[in-house]
Amino acid sequence: MLSGRKTRIRPLELEDLDSLYLWYSDPEFTYWLSGNWPEKSLLRRDEIERRFFDEDPFRYALLDEAGALIGVIGFDELNIPARSVRLFLGIGEKAYWGKGYGTDALRCFTDHLFGHWNFHRLSLETWDGNKRALACYAKAGFQQEGVLKDAYYIDGRYRDGILLALVRS
Repeated sequence: MLSGRKTRIRPLELEDLDSLYLWYSDPEFTYWLSGNWPEKSLLRRDEIERRFFDEDPFRYALLDEAGALIGVIGFDELNIPARSVRLFLGIGEKAYWGKGYGTDALRCFTDHLFGHWNFHRLSLETWDGNKRALACYAKAGFQQEGVLKDAYYIDGRYRDGILLALVRS
């Protein structure tokens, strides 16, 4: 288990599936996660189980100080020669939004990925209207490095994608 100031990170367990299903069924959570409502919130329970436990081995449970499950964190798009990955973070428990848990989890996770996995570059992506996520990523040291013009279609209009990265110094 990884430990930050406010968060803990551990492998996902099948007992986490109920919370995952609730979060990914919540249009507000999926809206801020990817601007991708309703597609992400229409996943069946078995689809969530398959994605989280069979297809994507690098998804982890995000816990608060007391050990309560509050979200997920992980990576995909593994590029071994370049030693790089794309990170993702989702806090499903709304009571924890905007309180520094995401920043703490990212700092803890990036330290682990640089120190133990020997990655060189970590990236993130969100849409330009997700100000809370952008602030979290900046506090964790990520810097904007690109814009994907009209990459998201949200609320009936095109929105830019924002690419951010953190390189091991």
